[in-house]
Amino acid sequence: MRIGLIDFDSKIPNLSLMKLSAFYKARGCKVTLNNFSPSQVDRVFCSVIFTRNRRSADLLRGVYGERISFGGTGYDVAARLPEEIESMRPDYDLYSQEFIYSRINRGIGKKETKLAKAQTLIDAGIGRLSTGCPRSCAFCCIPTKEPEFRRVGEVADILNPRSNVLVLLDNNLLALPESLDILRELRERKLTVDIAQGIDMRLMTDELARELASIRHLRSLHFAWDLMESEATVLSGLSVLTKRIKSWRLMCFVLTGFNTSFDEDEYRVRKLINKGVDPFVMVHDSSSDVKLKHYQRYINARIYKACDRFEDYLPWQSVRCQRGSGSLFEGNT
Repeated sequence: MRIGLIDFDSKIPNLSLMKLSAFYKARGCKVTLNNFSPSQVDRVFCSVIFTRNRRSADLLRGVYGERISFGGTGYDVAARLPEEIESMRPDYDLYSQEFIYSRINRGIGKKETKLAKAQTLIDAGIGRLSTGCPRSCAFCCIPTKEPEFRRVGEVADILNPRSNVLVLLDNNLLALPESLDILRELRERKLTVDIAQGIDMRLMTDELARELASIRHLRSLHFAWDLMESEATVLSGLSVLTKRIKSWRLMCFVLTGFNTSFDEDEYRVRKLINKGVDPFVMVHDSSSDVKLKHYQRYINARIYKACDRFEDYLPWQSVRCQRGSGSLFEGNT
C-alpha cells in the first residue's frame, strides 16, 4: 500500500504523522510526506493543527475522495489514533531539514540560522510523558480532546539518538505528581529541553524552580496568564521562579478576546513587561476584534519597545481614522 501523509500546517515535526509513518513502514508500505499526486497514493492521512485552516483542508476531499482521513486539533478534537499506532515510536526519518525550513522561513532572520533551527528540530526527540490536564479551562480543547490526565511514557521512550534535544508536548508537565523526578532525569541525562506547551506557573515551588533552572532549555521557558482571576497565583509563582531564572529568559502567553476587556489585556501585558518578562499576545479564535489584532502585532513584533503607547501605533491610528475616531475603539468589525 502507498500511504500519503499531509502535514497541513505544523511548524515542528508532527508527532501523529510520525507515528503513522512508523506504523505503515513497519508493514512494508511506502510512505510519502506532502510531495505526492493523487495517482501515487492509495490512502491519505491529513493532520490540521489550527482551526482556521479546517475549511481549506476540506478542499482536499475533492482531490482524494474517500481515500483521505483527517485528524488534528484544528480539524476534530475527538479524533484519536488507534492504540496500536499511538504506541509506536515516532519515525524520525519522516521530516527533512528543507521541509521544516519551509515552514519557519518567515520574518526576519538569517537563512543559516533558520536552517540550523530546522536541523535541530528534525534531530530532536519529540513526544509526551502525559496526556490531558487536571484543569478544565473553558477556552481550552484539552478537556474534550484528552479528558484523562495520566502518565503515558518515559523519557527514554522518546529520545532521538541523533541528538540530546528533547521536545516535550505535555499539556501540564508540572501537574504530574512525579514532575520533580522527571526534571531531575532531564538534568541528569544532560538534555536540552523544550517544554513546548509551557509550564503552569500557578504550581511553582522553589524545588521545581531549582530543577527548571538546572536544565538547559532550547528556547525561552514559557508560561501563560490567561485569566484575570489567576493574577495572584501566576505572579506568586513568577516571583518564586525568577529567584532562580532571570526574567528575560521567560515568555508569557496572554490570552485575549475570551472573557477580558482590552484594559485587562493591556494591564496583564504591561505587568509582565514591567517585570522583565516577554509577553506574547494570543487572540482567542472566537474574537474578531480589530483592535486586538493590531495590538497582537504591536506586542508580538516588539513594536512597543520603540513606540511606548499603543494609541500612538500608526497602523491602529490609521484604522481609527478610516472608520471614525473611536468606532472601533472597543468593538468588533
